[in-house]
Amino acid sequence: MSERIGRYEIQMEIGRGGFGRVYRAFDPMVGRVVAIKVLLPDANDPEFLTRFKMEATTAGNLHHPNLVTIHEFGQDNGSQFLVMEYLEGEDLQKIIRDRKPLSILEKVEIMQQVAAGLNCAHENSVIHRDIKPSNVMVLRENVVKLMDFGIARLTRNDTTRFTKAGFLVGTLNYMSPEQFRDAEVDALCDIWAFGVIYYEFITGRFPFEGTSTPAILYSITSVEPPAPSTLVPDCPEALSQMIMRTLSKDRDLRYQSLHEFQLDVGPILLDLRRQRANELLPDARLLLEQDKPDEAQRLVRRIIELDPMHVEARQLRERIQRSAQQQAIQPKVGALRKTGEEQLSQRRYAEAIQSFEKALSLDSANTEIRHLLEDARNSVGQYKKAQELAEAAAKLVGQKDYEGANELVRQAFAVDPTNQRAREIMARVQHAFDTQERRREVEQLVLKAKGFMQHASFDDALQLLRDAAQRLHDPPEILAAVEEAEAGRKALAEKQRLERAVREAGELLKQERVDEAESLLHPFRKSEDGDLAKMVARCAEVRQAIER
Repeated sequence: MSERIGRYEIQMEIGRGGFGRVYRAFDPMVGRVVAIKVLLPDANDPEFLTRFKMEATTAGNLHHPNLVTIHEFGQDNGSQFLVMEYLEGEDLQKIIRDRKPLSILEKVEIMQQVAAGLNCAHENSVIHRDIKPSNVMVLRENVVKLMDFGIARLTRNDTTRFTKAGFLVGTLNYMSPEQFRDAEVDALCDIWAFGVIYYEFITGRFPFEGTSTPAILYSITSVEPPAPSTLVPDCPEALSQMIMRTLSKDRDLRYQSLHEFQLDVGPILLDLRRQRANELLPDARLLLEQDKPDEAQRLVRRIIELDPMHVEARQLRERIQRSAQQQAIQPKVGALRKTGEEQLSQRRYAEAIQSFEKALSLDSANTEIRHLLEDARNSVGQYKKAQELAEAAAKLVGQKDYEGANELVRQAFAVDPTNQRAREIMARVQHAFDTQERRREVEQLVLKAKGFMQHASFDDALQLLRDAAQRLHDPPEILAAVEEAEAGRKALAEKQRLERAVREAGELLKQERVDEAESLLHPFRKSEDGDLAKMVARCAEVRQAIER
């Protein structure tokens, strides 16, 4: 086996069958792991090839969170391959076989996702025709993906049927009674198979058992299985009846769509979630009593996910959050108080008030800090006077009277040398004084850089601009010019890459390697370059010549 299939780097084989192999591979173009199903070169049955292509077409046009995603279908070294989403988890067949301990709620949630994915296929006129546990993959967090549309069929009128007359399609245990009468396989057959899986998942046994193929066939067509609720007492009676309805031998009595099934499961799922939420609540309380707030918080979140309106869980959540918040803020409150007291002793009233106000915003009930804040404010005459002067200076800055603002700021500093607002206004005034000189320098630099750009010397322009940006602390005009230069350099590089691709494509066409030439030109398909258009047309001409 080659280490590559197309552009994909093969990592390991993960499955095989009579007609092909499945590999885990890496797609370097998008940086993701994928699964690749490869048809063996000797599997040349035309009908099988048609089905393989049908799987790519059918599943590739379906988009749903509970359906495996098909990325690409292609051919490499004479072998057909199908690239799909790589899934890590367990299939439902293994979960059932190993009797993995799952609650009724978890099983219903898994099967609800199976119903959602399969209903999406039906609504898009696709019949799966091989619904069975091994085609249901359960990922982490019990996320479900429905797989293997290898024998799926489109139900639109303009679609050719690829199944030979009298040929049964599917897996015996999951086939509906009408399939043994050579009836057309449709959505109701998928719904029957869905019901068989549901029954098997809930009860741990097949609804239609037998020691031989004829015995199983007889059971499917003639025997009524016991209701799931009689075998599993935890199974809600309403759910049991719904499962039995999917297994009705009379097609007219069966669910006519899985959407209707999902709607009927809704109330049952809601009850099961509420029941589970109530079961978890005492555990959350116990964790909180044992001083395990993080574990309690995680469990309470799970309870609210199950029952968003659970009053007691929300109250417990608020209690946990308040407790955690108090524990988190106390060190900050203590540090702010200590800082404020030091600032107050140094007569830095504005800063002290700010520290105490921050502390109170974190702990509004702290009376000691409130008293300290009042003391600071009572001693703040100087601060208030300086603040007034600073605000008056700010208004003058807004009016662009920088000389007047500078004078008021000097007076504010004379009253309160540590006044933060006065410092801010002084910085703005100083900035205004510097602006005109800086603007002239920036204009000259940008003009020089644009001269470089006009001669396509983008690297020289960028070097000049970046040195200037660092020295002048990133003025907007310089940054805008940097973006312009980078864009110009990128455009030039792209043009050179396009020209190189056109040249190389021309060389490939001389060797009649049309696919490689077209692949080389494909990334530039949106370009309006005339040479590219001519080369694309030439590819078409060479392809036509080869075909002729």
